[in-house]
Amino acid sequence: MNLHQTVPIYETSSLRSPCLHGLLQPAIYLPEDIAVIADSNQPAHILMHELTHYKRKDLWFNFLWALSIGLHWYNPFVWLAVRKNESRSGGRLRRRCS
Repeated sequence: MNLHQTVPIYETSSLRSPCLHGLLQPAIYLPEDIAVIADSNQPAHILMHELTHYKRKDLWFNFLWALSIGLHWYNPFVWLAVRKNESRSGGRLRRRCS
């Protein structure tokens, strides 16, 4: 995938689904029971999916997006941009922020 940095992978009992977490030191967190509930190909697909989020810098984009909403909540143009982005992303940003 042409990654320039190693992304650590951790198992945890606190999560029910895999995720990428951390702006400055990102890491992939997997549920402990991932090996039990997944078939043989699924863990590789899950890791590729999370690494794609890392490569696209989705954490930074979502952080800056939420920060701009927080700082400019009174600006109607920001809310128009939020609606436009939500229509493209299927409302995923709103669910993350609430």
